[in-house]
Amino acid sequence: MNHLHAAPTALCLALVTGLATAQNGRYDVRFRLHQNDPAIHEALVDIEIKASSASETFYMAHQNYRFSVNTSAIPPVSPPIDHTESNPTDRSVHVAEEGSISGFTMTEGLPSFFLPHSTVGSIEHIVSINVTFDGGSGYLVREFGNNPHPPTCAGSSLCSVPPNGWVPVTRIRLDTVPGGGVATLTFHSHAPEDFPPTFVGETVDGNLYEVTEGSYTNLVFDTSVPFPCTTGSIVPNPGCPAGHHALGGPVLGFAGSSPQLGTDLTIAADNLAGSVLCSLLIGEASAPIPLSLIGSTVPGSALCIAPWMTVPCGGAGSASVVLPIPNEPILCETFFDVQWIDHGGTGLDFGSSQSVRLTVGG
Repeated sequence: MNHLHAAPTALCLALVTGLATAQNGRYDVRFRLHQNDPAIHEALVDIEIKASSASETFYMAHQNYRFSVNTSAIPPVSPPIDHTESNPTDRSVHVAEEGSISGFTMTEGLPSFFLPHSTVGSIEHIVSINVTFDGGSGYLVREFGNNPHPPTCAGSSLCSVPPNGWVPVTRIRLDTVPGGGVATLTFHSHAPEDFPPTFVGETVDGNLYEVTEGSYTNLVFDTSVPFPCTTGSIVPNPGCPAGHHALGGPVLGFAGSSPQLGTDLTIAADNLAGSVLCSLLIGEASAPIPLSLIGSTVPGSALCIAPWMTVPCGGAGSASVVLPIPNEPILCETFFDVQWIDHGGTGLDFGSSQSVRLTVGG
């Protein structure tokens, strides 16, 4: 056995010991380039997973994502990473941010527990990203385009992934070689067996199984060319239309263009009742909660944001909030949701604006 393969292979054998044969689960895995910054010789890459089809969904347990890098563009991960430090940040490849499969998670009301992601077993040109299942029901992984429960990781830029079935597992930070040119990140199939394979496990009725591999989408990018940031966008959340009070508000509006790096975004409200019980909610979209539950008689009014923060209106007939967006490439393609809530001046009647998703562009 080639000595470069020994550490990752030993870890994989330890991980799968005692697992039974595969069930119906089948996975697809892909890389997604999040940022490439030649100025600081660094790139951020996401690893995402989904079920291969509707009949191959599964509850995910242990995972070990293994891939190779070309060391002409990405420095070798050397010497081997051992168990004394699971994710050393001074290595050329390390976990920068964990996605949905992290710590305590809930999918469809079922809890799971995962240990911190690690890079144990990585050596030279072989990278090993390990996600250890620590109990629970497992994380439900669905097919593409059939995920009614998108990942929830409020405040994480990994949530910029649309709810299309792909689940963001982890974001890795890669050093790049100045003048190194094209970088390649390559998953390897179980066959031929001359490279430590990627492993994904599932849990069924308390038993652990290995999931059958599906397709791999590898990544090639030029380390000398910055990753382009797409144009920002303002998109109404279709499941949360406005529920205006008797004064016709609150009406959500924006001054200027869509959110862009290095600019100020003005979020406005009109037709307010002038109440101090008025706020802009900034956070992540959630299932609508009808405000009739607190006694509001305003038709259609609903709370549609799980807020990270609230900003009071000020008690006038209109209001605006200016959000400065730093010129930081890491914010490219991140998103957040906003909505105004305003007391209509009578009883417990609250009006609500349309809920809108804002995606930051460059």
